This record gives sequence, C-alpha cells and structure tokens, in this order.
Amino acid sequence: MNLTRSDWRRVVVLVALSLTVAVVVVLQSGSGDDPPAAAPRGDAIAPGPSASEQVEDAADSLAPEAEPTPTDGIGTRPVDDIPADGPGTFTGALTGPVTFGDPLTATREIQFSVAVEDEIGVDATELAQFVDQVLSDERSWPAGSDTVLVRVAEGGEFQLVVSSPSTTDQLCEPLQTIGQLSCTNAGVIAINVVRWETASAGWTSDLETYRQWVVNHELGHLLGHSHVACAGGAELADVMQQQSIDLDGCLPNPWPYPDGPPPRLDDSTTDEPTGETPDGDAATDDDADPPG
Repeated sequence: MNLTRSDWRRVVVLVALSLTVAVVVVLQSGSGDDPPAAAPRGDAIAPGPSASEQVEDAADSLAPEAEPTPTDGIGTRPVDDIPADGPGTFTGALTGPVTFGDPLTATREIQFSVAVEDEIGVDATELAQFVDQVLSDERSWPAGSDTVLVRVAEGGEFQLVVSSPSTTDQLCEPLQTIGQLSCTNAGVIAINVVRWETASAGWTSDLETYRQWVVNHELGHLLGHSHVACAGGAELADVMQQQSIDLDGCLPNPWPYPDGPPPRLDDSTTDEPTGETPDGDAATDDDADPPG
C-alpha cells in the first residue's frame, strides 16, 4: 500500500500522541513496589474522639463543677472506695440500753437505735461506740437538756444510720440530698457515708470533729432546733450553723454547749427549744431544700 505524504504525517502524529499518553499514565500510577507518599507532618489529621469519649465529654459539660478537694488530714478512705449505691438493708449495733442524761430530772425520754447499711464498709458497733462517746460528753445535748436519750438494741422513736448516697437520698425524700448531703427526716437521721468518711469540702477541722458535729447537729434538728447563722467573726460557730457549707468567719464547733451545760435556774426551767418537734421534722445538715 502506497502512502501519500499527508498519510505519513497522520501516522507520525498518532504515534507521538500514544507515546505521550503512556508516559503520563506511568508517571501517575507508580510501580506496585513504591509505598504511598507520607503526608506532611504539619498537615497530619489527628483521629477524632470515640463514641464513648464523646458521651463522657457531653456528661462532663452538663455536670456541675466538682467540689474542692477536702483539706489534708480529713479522712483516709479514698472516695472511689466508697460505694454510691447500697442494698438498702441494715445491720444494727444490737447493744443497749445505754442512757444519756439525768433520768431523775428529765421530763421526756426518747429511745433510739443505731445501724449501718450493709456493704458500705462501716461497722455498726464502732458507730454505736462513737455515738455513745458523743452523747456522754458534757458538752452534748443530754447534759443540758430535760430530755433523756436512750440507745436501745433496735427500734425506738428514731434510728441513726450511716447509709450510701443513693439510700440516703431515698430516706431523705422529699428533701433534695443529691447524693451528697445528710438529713433528719420522719424518724430517721440519715448520714451520708461519703460525708462520714471524708467530711465535706469546706470543712477546716479534722474528721472526728466533723463526725461529732454531724451527730449533734442532726440530733439538734430532732430535738426541735433550727439553723442559725454565724454570730460574728472568729467566734465558735453554733452547732446548728451549717458548718459543712460555710463557716462564714466562725470557728468549727461540734458541741451545743462548748463551755459545758448551762446552769439550771429551777426545776421548771428547761433548755428545750419551742420550735419544731420530732414528729414530722425534716432538715438536712447541709440544707437541701424540699421541692416546691
């Protein structure tokens, strides 16, 4: 076949175009042995948060600010070791009766018992012994009151318990104890185990003093005493002040009669308050208000 000059030109152009395309394809694809090029370090993209991390971040954004860490020396039990929930069953001290106050001058007797919720790491006998020491002190309520307190093995007009945060919330309803507070409510003094073991974030004294205070404070509610404010800076706080929230310039004080019981003027004079009575009394040591 004879090709004209114009035909040969077409063939040369087509061959040149084919070679060009082949070279471009080879340069773009690379060989199978070449690793992919690494992205520049400055342009590297960090992996995003996992689903669980996003849930945790969302929960943190909705949670209230954490309380300050309690002062050094308050409690030795880590908070992580304290269960938030308990079984709702209790073990009593099963000892008694033990009488606090003077039966000869008393005009009223109140019997009570002591118990701890199971599986929260608090011993009922040790709790009863601590309560006995508090109430036997001449600075506590029985020494200056016409009411005799009698701790019995079980039952009584009220029960003092140490319980998990969730059970404390249930015992204190309708008060809002939000898993953190304690209360006196409908025949029970419910002390949150977290507070019992670690005190509160704002507490400036030692753990034993906190425990003395919470026992006397809650008993004060049961006897009819209401909250009071700090009377003045650098003075001992009243036992009914909400000391676990803010001392407001006062000094920590766990006793109703820090200087000893007040003198009795005559047999007709009592130290009992005229406020609330034990029936239906409801108050919290850190004052969570009832809803409404």
